[in-house]
Amino acid sequence: MIASAAASILANPHNVDMNPCFVDFPRIGRLFLTMTVMSAVDFLFTPSMQRVLAIVLTQPDRRFMLAELLKQAGSGRGSTQAQIERLLAAGVLVEGPRQGRQRSIRANTEFFLFPELSSIALKSFGLAQPISEALAPFAAHIDEAFVFGSVAKELDSGKSDIDVMVIGDVPHLALIEAADKLRARMHRAVQFVLYDPVEWRELVESDPVIRQIVSGPRLHVVSHATSGGVRQPDPTPRA
Repeated sequence: MIASAAASILANPHNVDMNPCFVDFPRIGRLFLTMTVMSAVDFLFTPSMQRVLAIVLTQPDRRFMLAELLKQAGSGRGSTQAQIERLLAAGVLVEGPRQGRQRSIRANTEFFLFPELSSIALKSFGLAQPISEALAPFAAHIDEAFVFGSVAKELDSGKSDIDVMVIGDVPHLALIEAADKLRARMHRAVQFVLYDPVEWRELVESDPVIRQIVSGPRLHVVSHATSGGVRQPDPTPRA
C-alpha cells in the first residue's frame, strides 16, 4: 500500500488531491509529509479508529456517552462500535459509570502508551490534519502556521482553546469562518492569530513574548519546506 501511494504521488507530483492534509506545498515537502505522517498513521490505525481516537485523545478529561461518540465519529455505526470495543479491550479506552442504559467511555490516561498515542493524534489526525485542511485553501498566501501554547506543549486537558499562529496575508473573515468549521468538526474552539510577514519578522527581533513563542514548542500545520519557511512571491496579482 505504501509503495503504491508513493508511486502515485511521484507520477502525479502536482495533484494536490493525493494529500488532503498538506496541499500547495513545494513538491519535496508534500511528498515527505505524506510518506512520514499520513501513510504511517493509516498503517497503524484504520480510518474509523482514527476518528474515535481523534475525539477521545484530544479531550482526555471528558467522558462520552457511547451514542455521542458514535455520532461524532460520523462513520458506520457497526464498524465504529467494533473499533471502540477493540480499544476498550486493549485498555486504550475505559468505561465509567453508566447513565441509565447508556455506557460512558473516556480515554485511559493511565494506559502505558497514552502519552505516545496522544502525541501521534496531535501531530496527525487529531489536530494537525484538520487544521491543515482548514487552511489549505489559503496555503498560497501563508508563510507559516503553527499551533503554540499549552496544546503544542501537550499540557492541555482538552478544554482550552487551540491557539494557531498564522503568518501571511489571509483575510480575517476567512480565518473566522475556518475557525467556526473547525469548532464544529473538532468540538473545540480554535483561535487563529494572524500577523503580516513583515510585521512578524520585526516582532521576532523585538518582542520578548513573540520570541518566547518562537523558541517554545510548536506544531507546524503549514510550512513552505523548500523556501526556509518563507512563501515565494506570487507573480499573479490578487484581485
